[in-house]
Amino acid sequence: MEEKSSDQLELSAGWGGGIGLTGTLGVSFNNFSIKNIFNRKSWDPLPTGDGQKLSLRLQSNGKQYSSYNFSFTEPWLSGKKRNSLTVSFYNSKYANGYDYGTGQFSDEIAKNSFMKTTGFSVSLGKQLKWPDDYFSLIHTVSLTQYNMKNYPVFPGLDSGISTNISYKLTLQRNSAWT
Repeated sequence: MEEKSSDQLELSAGWGGGIGLTGTLGVSFNNFSIKNIFNRKSWDPLPTGDGQKLSLRLQSNGKQYSSYNFSFTEPWLSGKKRNSLTVSFYNSKYANGYDYGTGQFSDEIAKNSFMKTTGFSVSLGKQLKWPDDYFSLIHTVSLTQYNMKNYPVFPGLDSGISTNISYKLTLQRNSAWT
């Protein structure tokens, strides 16, 4: 039996009046192999065969918004059971560069009025035996930092740095692995 590729490519582009060029570029490799990354013979076009997932996504809405995300998942961390490890990183910036006097976007205003969000998360999943082998328990720890400068979201809160640390516990059942 030969495994078929299920990779994904996402491309979109456009042009907006006062915004300029907008677009998205995303790739997702669903049968990646990090252990074969230095083995050129395994590249077709990237090293495959270990069931790992590698995703990259870049997005921009002209000068007002930009974002990039990265994630990597090892679905068989211990080698025998579906014990997974996922690492992800994301960064986005919203610029408030609208000049109410001219009705146009201003680079100078955007430099001094923005909100940046940067985050990192790690998830560990463990295959359970009960109630059946398709259940997993997933622990996720996330750290997100918000950096605002002259960006009025709530009255009295328009500048500063805030950090959020969170923990999420997920009980999941997936029988697609049969």
